Amino acid sequence: METRDFELLKKLSEAFAPTGEEEALFPMLIEEIKPYVTKLYMDRMGNLIAEKGNHPDLLFCAHMDEVGFMITEICEDGSLHFDQLGGVDPAHLASKRVVIGSQKLPGVICARPVHFSRKEKGYTPNSYADLTIDIGCQSREEAEKLVGLGDNAVFDTEFSYLDACESTVKGKALDDRLGCFYLCRMIRDPEIQNVVFAFTVQEESGLRGAHALAESEKFSFGVAVDSTTASDLPQTEGIFRVCAQGKGGVLSYLDGASIYDHDLIDRLFQKLESEQIPIQTKTLCAGGNDASSLQKAVCGAKAFNISTPCRYIHGSVATARVCDLEAMQNALSSIYQFLNAEKSK
Repeated sequence: METRDFELLKKLSEAFAPTGEEEALFPMLIEEIKPYVTKLYMDRMGNLIAEKGNHPDLLFCAHMDEVGFMITEICEDGSLHFDQLGGVDPAHLASKRVVIGSQKLPGVICARPVHFSRKEKGYTPNSYADLTIDIGCQSREEAEKLVGLGDNAVFDTEFSYLDACESTVKGKALDDRLGCFYLCRMIRDPEIQNVVFAFTVQEESGLRGAHALAESEKFSFGVAVDSTTASDLPQTEGIFRVCAQGKGGVLSYLDGASIYDHDLIDRLFQKLESEQIPIQTKTLCAGGNDASSLQKAVCGAKAFNISTPCRYIHGSVATARVCDLEAMQNALSSIYQFLNAEKSK
């Protein structure tokens, strides 16, 4: 990966932008794309929208927000109760590092010590009521000087290569800062014109930004660019592997929120395979993405999703293969060419 692209993805991954608080991404995205776009604006929902060319009617979108937490109570001993923003399994949160607020106050998620919980047969932290965040304070009064109710938190994870060969990256919020990264690279491409690029908000809390976008913009085709769960691990077999790293992007026929146009997806597979661009589909479908909101819009545009296979998304750190990142970028360029031809028919 070129140094410029690595640094951009690092900035995007490490930014503090939980669902509902995406503002930290605006300056870096605007700086990256402004020289290449015809029009750049923000709608009332908070989506950042960039247009290239005249009368664009193709849409590519990626969501800016990441899963996180909201502080719901400051306890007498200075610890913090919290709840989730987006789907995060509480069973995997103990001892994870977080930062709170735009000032990035450090904290550690704490649960009952494992030495004692072992004595309670089958005990694991299975609800947010079992967890608190430790910020090192000894009283409510001390904590209230640093944090307030409603403050948000995200995982504290450095973005970097995972291996010496630089074949895999790791970081938080790869769902969906990878999608934002691809859109930035598409916007820089002079061959790509007459497209609306949207960086959407609040995908993790109900696809809200995409819904507002779909009701206010009209387009022929809508492509939601996201990340999806690769469970290609030693302990999983068959359909439960879902998709695999190293095999390119994931083009879905359906998911938990949408059924996509079968003929369109078939023809996209044929085009990508004819160009020897790695592509795969899911063996087990769940969840949803912004394509659902695009599909349900009044204009009834054809919409679909393509995703990067990532391990451990919605956790404190996820991984992605660099070869899959390049395959996704190539696939998106090919999809643009295909849709540009389709809309003129």
